[in-house]
Amino acid sequence: MPNTDYKYGIWIEEINQYYEGYFRLCRGGQNRGNYIPGDEDCEAWGGDPVVDNGFCPCGCPNITNSRLTVLSSNVDLGSVISMSEERILTTMLNTTTMFGGTATLYALTKAGKLFTGWSDGNLDNPRVVSVARDSTFTANFADCESLSVRSTQAAISPLKVYPNPVNNTLNIELENHVNATLAIFDMSGKIVLSQPVNGNSAQINMLQFNAGNYILRLVENGIASVGVQVIKQ
Repeated sequence: MPNTDYKYGIWIEEINQYYEGYFRLCRGGQNRGNYIPGDEDCEAWGGDPVVDNGFCPCGCPNITNSRLTVLSSNVDLGSVISMSEERILTTMLNTTTMFGGTATLYALTKAGKLFTGWSDGNLDNPRVVSVARDSTFTANFADCESLSVRSTQAAISPLKVYPNPVNNTLNIELENHVNATLAIFDMSGKIVLSQPVNGNSAQINMLQFNAGNYILRLVENGIASVGVQVIKQ
C-alpha cells in the first residue's frame, strides 16, 4: 500500500506555482497536518517520518549539512517560504531545513498587513540568498493602523513632513520621542527604504528615488502608522 505520509508534488497558492519533489506529512509540532519537503521516501532510508523538526529526517544524500532557517517576526501578520530551483525548502511556518546553494525567499503578507524588510536590513522580496553555512533569515511584518493614505494637508498623526513635493531632503517631525523605523513604500506596496529613528525628528535623502508618489509610515512595535503620501519631484 502507498505510504500516505508522503506525496509527490505540491501547489503553492500564494505564489501560484506547482512544485515537484517529495513531501512528508508532519504529525506534530507547529507544522502538524502540513506537508514539508523531504527528498526521498524517508522510511526507505531508515528515517522517522513523524519527527517534526524541519529536517529531512532520513539524512537524504543530496542535502548538505548547512542549516537554512526562515522565520516570521509574527506569524499572525505574515509568513515565509523558501525555494531552490529544484524544490521547496521550507514551508509557511517557521522552519529549518538542511541545504546548500542558492535559495529564493518569499515574504507573504496577510490581508491588510505590511512586509517591512528582513532583520538584516535587506528589503528585497523575493530575496535570493546563497547558503554556504548555517543561516537564519527573519522577515519583519507590521500591522496597519489604517490602510488609508492621507495627504499632508490633512491632520496627520504622528507624522508631519515637509517640503512636499520634495526634491532633495524630506524633513519629518514626530509628535513624541520614538525609537522606531521610518518606512517608505512605493505605490504597489513594496518597501523601498527602512531607516531607524530615535528622537522626535528625522531627515530622509530623497535623491535616491525616482520621481513619483510614495507612502511614508512610522513602524513601531510591529504597528505601522497611517500612511503619508510623499511626492518626489
